[in-house]
Amino acid sequence: LFGDADDANTNYSLRYFDISDGTDFELSETLTFVPDAVYGSAFDPVIINLSITVDIDAPANAWTWFSVDALAADMDVSNVLSTIDVGDAYIKSTSGFSNYISGYGWWGSVNDVAIGRGYKLKMPSGDDKAITYQGVPVSPSDYPITISAGWNWIGTIATTDLDIESALATLNSTIVDEDYIKSVSAFSTYYDGYGWYGGVNFIERNRMYMVKTVNDGTIVYPTGSVLSRVSSAYSNVDEDAFDYSKFENNGSVVIDVAIDDIEVSADDIITAYVGGEIRGQVNPQLFPITNEYVFGLMVYGDEYENNIEFEYYNSLTGETFVLNHNMTGFEPNMIVGTYLEPY
Repeated sequence: LFGDADDANTNYSLRYFDISDGTDFELSETLTFVPDAVYGSAFDPVIINLSITVDIDAPANAWTWFSVDALAADMDVSNVLSTIDVGDAYIKSTSGFSNYISGYGWWGSVNDVAIGRGYKLKMPSGDDKAITYQGVPVSPSDYPITISAGWNWIGTIATTDLDIESALATLNSTIVDEDYIKSVSAFSTYYDGYGWYGGVNFIERNRMYMVKTVNDGTIVYPTGSVLSRVSSAYSNVDEDAFDYSKFENNGSVVIDVAIDDIEVSADDIITAYVGGEIRGQVNPQLFPITNEYVFGLMVYGDEYENNIEFEYYNSLTGETFVLNHNMTGFEPNMIVGTYLEPY
């Protein structure tokens, strides 16, 4: 370790690189720098445990989509979520749910938290919390994720963010046109001959994604750092417009605005309302296949709801229009229109 006198008693973080598979991640342990100090010897080396930390924000009165990638000695929900000790906290998977009962702990059908699976956590009002625990890093090849035709909740097994094309490369033999992936705030669609397009450009550590496919398949994440080929990110929701985290579900609508004598440009806005409340807002994307602006909008809600409306603002004229449509309302996990065939 090297440092100046001013660095004395500073904790140095450590990173581990495994040349066999290109794995690179930050270790949970640190070393304190002391000038001229000697730590360990050839016969009595310093033992550094190979462990990483999972640290996921869990804001109050909000839904958090999450997954874990560190293997603890005990993956029981009470251990992994030991820092979530608030009455009425709620976790759900595709197959069950559990509640936190004050004075007792977690109770329900979600008994453990599995690596590679996705979960939704609902926190009650009160203080913000975080899911925090330490465990051993795992190899993605030891945790293949089975994809079944239809909807799947998947976790991430990577210590760094991955480019979507590389992260989902093992689906290439089974993926077909208009297969779909979404996060809590963005979605992307697969197009034959092009690849993935939309707001999900990266597969991020400890996030949960929902994948809808036509065919069965398997995801095995690559090891090491994979840089994205995408030069800019796009979100399918304006996070400053409203608090979407208070809603359990979302669904996407890709909209093509066609109004006589109105030109769509990058600063235009579409806002979705359900019962008069903002449930989505976004600027358009210039879709490279058609070279036309379309609005990839994520809409939010808890359950089936009627009275959905869309408002369009044109930045060039300053005019606002209420758009005509024949949608009955919000439906969880709805997919209305695609970038190639917008609504």
